[in-house]
Amino acid sequence: MEKQTYARVQSLNAPAGRVIIVGDIHGCRAQLEELLRTVSFSRETDTLVAVGDLVNKGPDSFGVVRLLRHLGAYSVLGNHDCMLMNVAEMLKTHRPPADVSGYELLFSLAASIPPDVMLYLKELPHILRIPAYNLIVVHAGLHPQRPLEKQLVEEVTTMRNFIEKGKRSGERGVTGAEVTLTTSNETDSGVPWASLWRGPEMVVYGHDARRGLQTKFMPHALGLDSGCAGGGQLSAVVFPGGNIVSVPGWDGSF
Repeated sequence: MEKQTYARVQSLNAPAGRVIIVGDIHGCRAQLEELLRTVSFSRETDTLVAVGDLVNKGPDSFGVVRLLRHLGAYSVLGNHDCMLMNVAEMLKTHRPPADVSGYELLFSLAASIPPDVMLYLKELPHILRIPAYNLIVVHAGLHPQRPLEKQLVEEVTTMRNFIEKGKRSGERGVTGAEVTLTTSNETDSGVPWASLWRGPEMVVYGHDARRGLQTKFMPHALGLDSGCAGGGQLSAVVFPGGNIVSVPGWDGSF
């Protein structure tokens, strides 16, 4: 039986000033800096939170992590952050595969990851509660039939949709009081996980650039991945108020 790893949950209590939650950054430090200028971010009076996927795809992954650390920012882990750490650990004892097609940047980053960047990532939770605004921040999503302490790492970092158990092979399901749901990281089957989330907390998440900025599930959920590393936008939501701000994404140049 596959071992299930539960997500690490932390709470951000009594945040200072405004809380600014930013979507998937993916190594786009310049765009993050532009977004912070746009919202007039103050390190002294505001609190910055990221939804994960800090690294990979963009031109300055380590710069993003170091900027967040410098600003005293909070973040949750995304699937790309987890992959980077896993590959870095693997490379300590194994040679990279002969064919890393599609993952060249990831393996390059993993082979050169500085200790301070690795330490920052290792200390991040998978789920961050912000009770002052009745918020939960997670990278991909939450299973509505699981309490926070029973959410699974694989699911909260990769889910996009829910489908019926047994509809597709190899999917993990859980039986609830009324229905059986299983998570999928694809978008072509089932329904968006956020369409089934009813709170009581509002969930702010990322991971789903294909769907872009997702406001239609508010006030229960808000998706902030607007495809920054793919030429889209980098988006953030500002509390109190819930105003959404976006800046142009990375144009692909290094």
